[in-house]
Amino acid sequence: MPTFVELSEKIYESLKSLRKTPKEFARIVRGKLPNYKSHCLYHRDGFVPVKYTEGRQAAEALIEELKDKDSLPKLSKNNGLTSAALHLAYLLSQGVSIEDTSPTKTIGEYGYWYGSVLMLIDEGNIEGDEVIQSLLLDDGLKEKTNKKALLNPSMKLCGIGAVPKEVSGTLIVILVATDFIEKKEANEVVPSEEELPKYPELDQWVEDAVKLDCEITHESIGDKTITRVKQTWQLADLSTVITEKVIE
Repeated sequence: MPTFVELSEKIYESLKSLRKTPKEFARIVRGKLPNYKSHCLYHRDGFVPVKYTEGRQAAEALIEELKDKDSLPKLSKNNGLTSAALHLAYLLSQGVSIEDTSPTKTIGEYGYWYGSVLMLIDEGNIEGDEVIQSLLLDDGLKEKTNKKALLNPSMKLCGIGAVPKEVSGTLIVILVATDFIEKKEANEVVPSEEELPKYPELDQWVEDAVKLDCEITHESIGDKTITRVKQTWQLADLSTVITEKVIE
């Protein structure tokens, strides 16, 4: 499995792709349309599904919008913004509220900005393209401020922090700025070297299921250990389906 450091790199590559060729990123979004299932759940085998409000319809609208977009100036990575993004991500992943993190004060610990600096937050996505797609969709938000930030030609610099988070698995903070001068005396925040969490028991999500409970047991056979999983799926109509699988 990739690490959170590698996820941060993938997010940056996806961000560069979006800014350089929005039409190409529209093709990437189109390729992920089959991941949208019933009840606005976005599925990836082995990972917790992401619940959206708008679902596939919003993704299709985003494709049409990006097809008509011209290229935008490149967003260059900035070490100060990267440390600030990681600092904020660690705080949020530990349950600290956005208000209590004091984003402006935290960012100011790592440098000085001129013009604008904006913070974008994503949870639960495990691929670079998915993180950027999720922020562009701004699911359920009328103003679509994340999308506006990513597509703002005035933004020139960025910093990305990806860290583990209970339940959702991932928490990502992206900072974008018009200009930012990092403080030389500021300490660099160490990124997480942990691997992204994957849950084999979540493979092959049952159609129309909205909730899953797992009973997991481990059994030793000779020098091998196998895992037995009893899955109780709750469907949208409140009925249940029980499946069993063996993971070696």
